[in-house]
Amino acid sequence: MPAPGVLERARRLTEEHMLLVTVLLLFLAAWYTDRLGLYAVFGAFSLGMAFPRDPVVTRAVAAIAPVSRIAFLPLFFTYSGLNTDFTLLSGSGLILFTVACVAVAIIGKFGACWAAARMLGEPPEIALRVGALMNARGLMQLIAINVGLSAGIASPALFGVLVIVALVTTVMTAPVLTFLDRRQAARHPDENPAAEMRPAR
Repeated sequence: MPAPGVLERARRLTEEHMLLVTVLLLFLAAWYTDRLGLYAVFGAFSLGMAFPRDPVVTRAVAAIAPVSRIAFLPLFFTYSGLNTDFTLLSGSGLILFTVACVAVAIIGKFGACWAAARMLGEPPEIALRVGALMNARGLMQLIAINVGLSAGIASPALFGVLVIVALVTTVMTAPVLTFLDRRQAARHPDENPAAEMRPAR
């Protein structure tokens, strides 16, 4: 937690100045962890944990969020794409290895989360949805494998395999959820899961 005096001084700043301070601290933390040999995202993550939960900070972060979604996130995916060379996966052995990795990733996470939900007493429909949602790797796996590639832990070929795992498990989430919704609607036409999720007025 920051000192009370620091928080009071931050509250006296205008929104523009607070936004500038937040951006400068964000880049400084990312640069510092990168200089330490860590991935820059860890500095930003640590800064987010250290920031106070205060309306003035929340407004500054909310102002930065659209920029991160519109500019920084696409740039990160572009960077990951430039690091990916799918021509390295042209051999039959690597293709089979990629298929095996995708299968193990789906069974390991989808199956484990489904089983955990069932053990906790959730109905099969909910357990399948939990498994489908938790199965998506998305951005976090791309961050992890980029760290591994930069550190020399993952080879370019293994990086390509893991990118495919992240893409397949993420892209399949929406179709699987749509299929489950349609199947439930066909079995129980009188039930409306979306209506059940809305709060009663």
